Amino acid sequence: MNYAESMRRISYLSIVSLLAVAVVFTSSAPVKAETKTVYIFNTAFATNKVLGFCEPASTKGCIDSMSIDGNQLTQTAIQSSADYSIAGGLYSIPCRFLDTQATTCEAPYMVIYPRGGPTATPIGSQVIGEVTINFRRKAGDEPTARIGAMISNGLVKSFSPAAPGIRDVASIVVSPTMTHDYQATGGSSCSGWVPTIDLCTIGEKATHSYSNKVVMILLPGFRNSVVPSDEVVSNCTIDITNNCVVNVFDPMSLGGWMDTDAPIFGIASTDRLTGAAQLKIAGPHFQMDQVEVTRTPGACPYIKSICDGTPPNQVWPETITTVVKNIEPILNLSTFRAFIPSGYLMNSYGLTPAQVNATTLPVRRTVGTDQTNPATTYTPVAGGVQIITTGIGFSVPVISMSRVLTVKKGTKISSTALIKAAGLYQANKLWKFVIVPSKIDGVTKSGTSFVFTKKKTLTLVINYKPNKKTVATRTLQVQVG
Repeated sequence: MNYAESMRRISYLSIVSLLAVAVVFTSSAPVKAETKTVYIFNTAFATNKVLGFCEPASTKGCIDSMSIDGNQLTQTAIQSSADYSIAGGLYSIPCRFLDTQATTCEAPYMVIYPRGGPTATPIGSQVIGEVTINFRRKAGDEPTARIGAMISNGLVKSFSPAAPGIRDVASIVVSPTMTHDYQATGGSSCSGWVPTIDLCTIGEKATHSYSNKVVMILLPGFRNSVVPSDEVVSNCTIDITNNCVVNVFDPMSLGGWMDTDAPIFGIASTDRLTGAAQLKIAGPHFQMDQVEVTRTPGACPYIKSICDGTPPNQVWPETITTVVKNIEPILNLSTFRAFIPSGYLMNSYGLTPAQVNATTLPVRRTVGTDQTNPATTYTPVAGGVQIITTGIGFSVPVISMSRVLTVKKGTKISSTALIKAAGLYQANKLWKFVIVPSKIDGVTKSGTSFVFTKKKTLTLVINYKPNKKTVATRTLQVQVG
C-alpha cells in the first residue's frame, strides 16, 4: 500500500478537535521564483465543504497562497506528479461564543506531506523544511467566521489570526518535527486528529520515524472555560467529524496555538467540573531502535580460475549487516507547547502572563489514576504567555492545565476573585453563582468575601444553574499557606 492509499484510510480516523495578536518566533523565508505543485485529497464526509485554493467567487474558507521552503505551490489535479499533497478537508461544525447564537463554523484540517509520503528517502522536492500557508477565512461578519486558533503536529513558528474587522487572511508558518509513529500491518493506523483515540491500535515500539510531515487544524478559537449544558443541533449531519454538539469557543483566545511532536491527537476540551483545559495525545512507548548498517562489498564466489576470468568491473552482491546500537529500548518522550493569549488567561484562570507559573497553573500528565507534573517552563511574551512542557511519556496521556489559587491563612478573598479563578466570570451576568462555605476546610463567608482559616489544600465548590433544569458544579483547588 502506498502512502496516498494509506492516507485515505487514515483520514477516516483523523478528525477535527475543538480547541488581535500575532506571535512570531521566527520569520519565514522569502519566496523564490520556483513553483511547485500540490495535490489536495478531500475526505468523503458529508461535513467536508471541500478544501481548496481560493477562486474569485469563493465565500467559504480557502487557501489564499502556500509555499514550502520558499517555493510557491499551485494546485494540481494529478496526484502522481505532484510535488506535495494535502489530505484533509474544510469541515463544517456547529459553534458559538458564550454570548452569540449557534451557527455553522469552519475548521480546516490539513496533513501536508511530500511525494512518496513522509518516510520516503528525502530527494529534492521530497524534503519539507518550512510550510507557509495564508488561509482566507469564511466570508461575512459573523463573530465566529474566523481563523482564531490552531493546533499542530509540527513546530509553530508564527501565527497571525484572521477575524472580522482585523484581517481576512490568516498567516501560518510551521516546520515538521521528528515524530516516532506506529503503523499496524496494512497501513490502517490512527494518525493526526482522532476523536476515538482510546480505540487506536498503538504498538509498544515505533515502526517508523519521520520529520517530513506537518499536521494542522485551524479553529475559531480555544474552548471556552465556561461549559454550558450541551446543545444539540437538529437536522445536523452526524459522522466522525461532527457529533452535532455546539462547540462554545472563547473570542479572547484569538491568536492562541498549541503544538506537539506526538503523532496522534485526541479531542481538546474543557473539563466541566474543574475548568481544566485538556488535550489527549498518543504514541508508542518506545522509539525505533538505533541501528548501524555495515555494507561489505561482495567477492567472487567461484573458484580462482573462474574468478580470474571475470571482468574487473564485475560487481558481486554485497553483504549487509545490521546491528542494534541501543542495549535498552529508547523511551519515546514528547513535547507540548502553547501560546495562551492574555485575554484567554484572564477569562479562564483569572491570571496575567506574569502570574503564570508551576504553582498557579500546573501542567499535568494523567493516565488513569496516575498523575505527574512534567518539566514545564512559563515565559511571558508579547500578548500572552508561552508554555513548554517536555519529557511527556506515552501511550495515551491527557495533558491538562488547571488553576490553583494560592492564599495566605486568614486572607479575605472576594467572590469575584474566586469566580474569576474558577474560569466562570464570563458568565457572571448570565448565571448566579453560589460559593459553598466549609467548616471542615476552614472556609467561612464574610459579607461578599470568603476567609480561609486553615493551612491546607482544599477543593472549593461553586454551584450554578446554566439553565432552569440543570444544576452544575465547578471546583477550584485552593492552597492555603
